[in-house]
Amino acid sequence: MSSCAKAGSFRIDLGLRENIVSSLIAVVTTPATSAAGIRSSLSSLMRDREVIEVGDLKDLDAHFAAGQVSAVISASDAPDEMGAKYFEVLSAEYPRIIRILIAEDAAKSNRTYGPGTINRIFPTDSSPEEIAEAIENSERLRDLLMSHELTNRVSAIRSLPALPKTYKALRIELNKDDASVQTVAELIKQDVGITAKVLQIINSAFFGLRTQVENPLQAVGLLGFDAVENLVLAAGVFAGFDDPGIPGLSLESIYDSCLEVGGKTRHISSLLGLDRFVTEDAVVSGFLHALGLVVLMTEFPEELQLVIDEAEAAGISLLEAQQEVLGVTHAEIGAYLLSQWGFGDHIVEAIADHYRPSRVARPVVNGLTAVHIAYALHCDANNGARDEQESALDMEYIDALGLSSQLAYLKKVCLAMK
Repeated sequence: MSSCAKAGSFRIDLGLRENIVSSLIAVVTTPATSAAGIRSSLSSLMRDREVIEVGDLKDLDAHFAAGQVSAVISASDAPDEMGAKYFEVLSAEYPRIIRILIAEDAAKSNRTYGPGTINRIFPTDSSPEEIAEAIENSERLRDLLMSHELTNRVSAIRSLPALPKTYKALRIELNKDDASVQTVAELIKQDVGITAKVLQIINSAFFGLRTQVENPLQAVGLLGFDAVENLVLAAGVFAGFDDPGIPGLSLESIYDSCLEVGGKTRHISSLLGLDRFVTEDAVVSGFLHALGLVVLMTEFPEELQLVIDEAEAAGISLLEAQQEVLGVTHAEIGAYLLSQWGFGDHIVEAIADHYRPSRVARPVVNGLTAVHIAYALHCDANNGARDEQESALDMEYIDALGLSSQLAYLKKVCLAMK
């Protein structure tokens, strides 16, 4: 049973708001934000918004309470009361406000700040255009995750799955100044199940290594902290579910598909020229793109069986049948779960829109691009797609990014991974 949907085969209306009520964008005054001229640039780029520069975030309290603030932009060189600590308070009290950090070391900042503290991180050389695009995409993502259909569905889940214990312990260890390859490897080694899955992923053809990796120590030494941390997450998530035994759909088949899409995502990210930080997060999104389907299997097996029956009877994909029967798809459910776990919008967005990326407000070449192409090529190979009409590729999105001419080469590379 395929979860793939043909390009253009259906459009989803999740009741998103047409008008943005929160229109104020606050830029914290720091050497980094001032040097980049972010406030003045965003004012020119986003004329429908009021962009202000603040030296004391307490000045925004009244705006926060009135729901007028859409985004707050700070930098890693800001004092704690204007950056890290304040973002933690903001994420707890006003989770809908988009929190953007400008940082010299994006990977380090992502690990230093607590889960859910930051929505998007940009290197110091990022353009104002990139930040403006990110704000609009995050605003649209907020509406998606707060739609009535999705919130009603997830509210029926008895207990949302928790982050894997080994992954949480690994994050704590990596936050230490004295974290080493040896200590990280020993921590992973203590979880036999996750260790086995991590090694399976690393040694698969889709990961593309020429060296056989035998143990966590070798894995960390070869791939680095960031890559192994993300692999532990992917492996741990699937290890936490039991297969309910639904005919025609198995946990193993979903895991295998996620493994292939994650592997293809890594290669496509490299070919698209994405940096290491963006690539690693894209790979996580690829590995977990079908997480919502696993949640449906374990929490709503009877309704999922109705979805499967509808898909088979109507000759449509699981995604299309989910929309008809449930009102939402597993992509949105998976994205919601990742948002609850505190992951950044770039990962949540890539999961929510991996099958229909043209829904984003401002298309840009990023992790979502790599995940979508990897997912679509995986679907096309499995379904024997012969042309664009049968393809899962969202050509509206691909054309908007100017990537149509690169598809043949990307397909060739992915086919060679088999």
